[in-house]
Formats: sequence, structure tokens, C-alpha cells
Amino acid sequence: MGKAEKSKESWGESRKAIKRNWHVPIVFVEWICWRISPFLGQLDFLKVLEYCSRLAVLIAIFFYFGESDGRRKAKHYQAWQVINSAQGKPGSGGRIDAIQDLNQDRVSLRNVDLSNSHLPEINLKNGWLPGANLSGTNLFRANLVEAQLERADLSGASLLRANLSGAFMNSTNLVGAQLEHADLSGAYMYRANLTNSSLYGTDFSGADMAYVILEGASLREASVRKADLYRANLSNMYIFETDFAKTSIDEVDLRMTHLEDIKNWREIKSIRLANIHGIKDAPEGFVEWALEQGAVRIEDSSEWKKLCEKQEARRL
Repeated sequence: MGKAEKSKESWGESRKAIKRNWHVPIVFVEWICWRISPFLGQLDFLKVLEYCSRLAVLIAIFFYFGESDGRRKAKHYQAWQVINSAQGKPGSGGRIDAIQDLNQDRVSLRNVDLSNSHLPEINLKNGWLPGANLSGTNLFRANLVEAQLERADLSGASLLRANLSGAFMNSTNLVGAQLEHADLSGAYMYRANLTNSSLYGTDFSGADMAYVILEGASLREASVRKADLYRANLSNMYIFETDFAKTSIDEVDLRMTHLEDIKNWREIKSIRLANIHGIKDAPEGFVEWALEQGAVRIEDSSEWKKLCEKQEARRL
């Protein structure tokens, strides 16, 4: 055996002699072929071709997966180019596919600017969109189930029949948003702002709505069943035929709110220190029942706030 052949007896020795990393797969294939050459020499020509074809497939698979990361990066780069180039233009501009591809690959869309976009029926389930700008965007029938939307701007957005069940929407801006027949069941909406939003047929059942601002919004034929509205601001709202069964509305501001034909109000879970001063169109017997359950009628905000703080201090 010659010196050249001896140097090939160990792959480790051959690997040390390679100076460029991109030569490694080529030399490795050469080394494999050398190692199996004695075996191939004992076979007929057809069997040799068969083994060579199998080896070629293995090499192709090796290079395919070796380059997959580069292909993924190129794909993401092209998607971001589509999103950025379509910014401020009418229509989807190919953004729906680009955004969905990024989301499918679990790419963060934090702080992305998609304002005034046309994105109906987009699928962003489990999407990562904290701080995203979606103001004025058409999200009709969008799938935003369990999406991360903390501090996102959805002001003036159209979310008709959108699915936001289980979405994380803490401190999300939904001022003036259209949420007719949207599903927000089980959503986390701590301190979300829904001032002057349209909520016809909206489902908030089981949602965490502590400190939510709903002032001036219209809640019609909707459901807040089993929701927690602790210290939420529902003042100056118009609430019509909405289901309040098992709902917690402790320390909620209901001043000057219309409560016309609300459903299952006797099944409200808790109404302690809720302020019902000046409520209008309430069902017969509601005011008396609410006061018996611990609600109050106080016009002055500071006086009511002091009472709530005093009661909280006692609980602690």
C-alpha cells in the first residue's frame, strides 16, 4: 500500500488536511468511495451502478438539508420585501401570503407596520404581533386565535367576524374599532381601550377584561357571560340585550349607561361597589337588586374612588 493510500485510512487524518470548509463534503464523499471500492470491485457492473445511484441520492439529500437554512433566510427576506414595498398602498399587494408565510415559520412580527392594509381572512393564529400597527386595517374574518397583540394599535380597524378567542390583548388600542360578531371569548384584555368601538353581537364570554375602557361604546346583543370586568369603565355606554350571566362587575363604572333589556342580570356573579349612578333604561327591579348586592350610586368620581380604596384596604 502506497503513502497516498495510507493517508486515507483514517477520516480524521484526511479531515485535518482540508484547508477550506466547503471542501469537506466533497472530500468526505471521495473518502467513502475509496473505502467501499474493494467491495465494489467484487460486484458486477450493474450492481456497481445501483450502489452509485443510491449514493448519489444520499449526496443530494445531504446538500438539500445543508442548504435549507439559506433557503429559509432567502424566503423570509423576500417576504419582508413584499410587506415593506406594499406599505401605504391599497389592496393586499401580496402581503397576505408573505405575512402568513412568516407566521407559519414562527417569525416575530413585533412592531410591524400594517396600517390601513387590506388583509381579509388572513390566518395569523398564534401570531407574534406585540406593538404592531394595524390601525385602519381590514381584518374581516381574520384568524387571530391566541395571537400576541399586547400594546398593538388596532384603532379604527375592521374586525368584523374576526376570531380573537384566547388572544393576548393587554393594553391594546381598539378605539373606534369595528368588532361586530367578533369572537373574543377567553381573550386577555387587561387595560385594553375600546372607547367608541362597535360591539354588535360580539362574544366576550370568559374574557379577562379588568380595567378595560369601554366608554361610549355600543354593546348590542353581545355576551360578557363569565367575563371579569373588574374596575372596567362602562360609563356612557349603550348596552342592549347583552348577556351578563355569571359576570363579575365589581367596582365597574356604569354611570350614565343605558342598560336596556340586558339578559340574566339576576345571575350576575358579583356587583360589589359598581357605580350605577344615573343609569338609564335599566330593567325593572335592577337598581334595587344591585344596591342590595353592594352596588353604589355616587356621582363624584373622587368620592367613589376613595370608597373603593377604603374597602380594598379592609380586605388586605
